[in-house]
Amino acid sequence: DKCLPSDINELRTLSMVAAGFGGKMLSMTFRALCFDYRYYSGGLPDLLLVRAYSQEQKNKDDLELINLGSWIGEYFDQGSSQSLQAFELARILMNRENEFLGFSRESDAANKRQRPTGKSHDEHKLDTFPDTLPPKLSLVYQNRVVSVQSMFIEVKSSNDRLDGRQEDWLNILDASGDARVCKFLASIKNKKK
Repeated sequence: DKCLPSDINELRTLSMVAAGFGGKMLSMTFRALCFDYRYYSGGLPDLLLVRAYSQEQKNKDDLELINLGSWIGEYFDQGSSQSLQAFELARILMNRENEFLGFSRESDAANKRQRPTGKSHDEHKLDTFPDTLPPKLSLVYQNRVVSVQSMFIEVKSSNDRLDGRQEDWLNILDASGDARVCKFLASIKNKKK
């Protein structure tokens, strides 16, 4: 699987998201996907908001948000995100004279099936995996217990409606977690006289 090395590099982030979902939401999500994958593979909400916080023992209403860059690291860390952006820019600027849209210019589209010129299936070996797994995510940061909240949001314009699958997903996710619809209204422009 081409995505597995990337997922392993984001293991701490995925652990935080799973903690925010909670066991009930995860089980209901997997249950829906196992029940009818073809139907439920579409219609998930557009956004996932996640926040990590610590509660003061003295005042339960005071929430202190946790800096995800220092707690999780990975892509929340500013240095990591800048190096990722630099890598993406360098990849765009690489010499690709023999490629057009990821396919070799030398192949004949009329007679042959075109093959992407990237790595072949055999070249994706286990050596692309990291040598070690990242450290396990602990829900304690600087001697404070961390809680994680998540919210799914479906964004709709003023003239857009939810389809059946979107309604089903919002009902499933809201029954065990937090899911909302954010509907944007048409703006009223002031006319100058």
